[in-house]
Amino acid sequence: MSLDVSRTSGETPAEQPWYRPATEKHLHNLVVDGTPISTRAAADLLGIGKSAAAVYMRWLREAYLPDTAPARTAPARQDTQPDARSVIDGDPKEHWVKDGYIYTDLGPDYPLYSISQRDFDSLRRDYSTEWGGRALNQADIAYKYNFPSTHAVSRFLRVHGLRHSSLPFSDEQLDEIGVDAAVQETAASRRQKYLLDLREVELKQARKDADRWRALEFNLSTLITAHLSPVLTRQEPVLAPIAPAASPFALVLGLSDIHIGKLTRNSRGERTYDRQIAKRRVLTTTDSLLAEASLFGRPETIVFMIGQDGAHVDNDMLTTTAGTPQAGQTDGSFREIVTDYVETLCAVIDRLVAVSHVELCVVPGNHDRLTTLFIGLLLRQVYRNHSRVTFHQVDAPWLFLNYGDNTLMLTHGDGLKNEASIYRVFMTQAREQGVQLGTHLSIYTGHLHTDKQVDLGGIVHNQIPSITPSDDWHKQHGYVGARQESTAYILDRHHGRRATLFNRVA
Repeated sequence: MSLDVSRTSGETPAEQPWYRPATEKHLHNLVVDGTPISTRAAADLLGIGKSAAAVYMRWLREAYLPDTAPARTAPARQDTQPDARSVIDGDPKEHWVKDGYIYTDLGPDYPLYSISQRDFDSLRRDYSTEWGGRALNQADIAYKYNFPSTHAVSRFLRVHGLRHSSLPFSDEQLDEIGVDAAVQETAASRRQKYLLDLREVELKQARKDADRWRALEFNLSTLITAHLSPVLTRQEPVLAPIAPAASPFALVLGLSDIHIGKLTRNSRGERTYDRQIAKRRVLTTTDSLLAEASLFGRPETIVFMIGQDGAHVDNDMLTTTAGTPQAGQTDGSFREIVTDYVETLCAVIDRLVAVSHVELCVVPGNHDRLTTLFIGLLLRQVYRNHSRVTFHQVDAPWLFLNYGDNTLMLTHGDGLKNEASIYRVFMTQAREQGVQLGTHLSIYTGHLHTDKQVDLGGIVHNQIPSITPSDDWHKQHGYVGARQESTAYILDRHHGRRATLFNRVA
């Protein structure tokens, strides 16, 4: 191919020494089917910058097109206003305004870009971090305002001197509406943006929590249950021969704060409480209280609370839910503690189901809040086919049950500041959960490891004791001397509390 200087038109860029050797070497790749390649492609082919490639490609178009290519200059551009440049005193500019539109020369690789003044003002605000607090990026600008590429957006922004830090108003707009009005508009946009972002965060968190909950239910209720089903499959037992009650009643089994995994020693260093002792005490206590309750006849239903600090720790780090370390006074690993706790619960529930219908109520404690949630989901699956088991679990620290003319509130008690707050919490939370209150109101708490029963003026507060001895922390803080015992409460269907049963273990 030969040089054709007859095609030169206008002011051809000054020729550099490397132009001709590079052209001879790469001509077939620089001109494809008679058409020069793009500036970006030329830059990649020749290994030069885009600016140098743009100047070189202009020189190539005007001075060195091959004879076989059709005579042409730069690619024809579809300018909506072909004579627009002439409106500025015949001096070519990179951008100009005519008839309410702003025209911008984006370089030889792109056609002339036009945008209305209104859209230009909108683009200025969208790209400014001063408007609404978060600016659109160049990709978003290209999509919203119909640019051919993000590179074209970058060129447009450079031509007009727009940056993220630019004001969202032009000087002309500030003169027209005034600085005060501009400040008010900017503040309003930021308030709106804040509310939208806040709502977006709330929705994302809600979706995240929902996804976590669904994953938790699937993993624990399906995978774990399937894995443990050979071990935890429980057959519904035949009812034990117990005489019918003279008057129907419910039995509330007060097994609270059993702290499986807790380790205590006496002054001689002998173990006074560990996992094996805990399991033995729980089952012995259950048998004793059921035997004593059977003297009143067969209960119509039995209320049994899962949780209530049933596990001493809540994670592999051997801490409580809030992170209080228990490693120095813990018997076994977290896995061993949870395994023993689940086995103990199943043994207790099997005994209860052999006596009557059972209301399984999940009541998390301050030591085992997450563990109780997991175990509750697991046991729901284990006993899902039992006709004499009803499961109760709510997303609240207090759970309400109605039995005849009785309304019971079950909670661990760590969230109650004092007894004066019990009446207020009982009434407000019952109303919030839509509970129809009965004639006889009672609340059952644990947490303090001591027995107490007091009438608070319409609500009977039953504080359930613990079968565990004091550990080192309780001894150091003076929480000693409480009886190691458990209780059960008999509630007549129509007349309320009838008896309290005790079983002392030490």
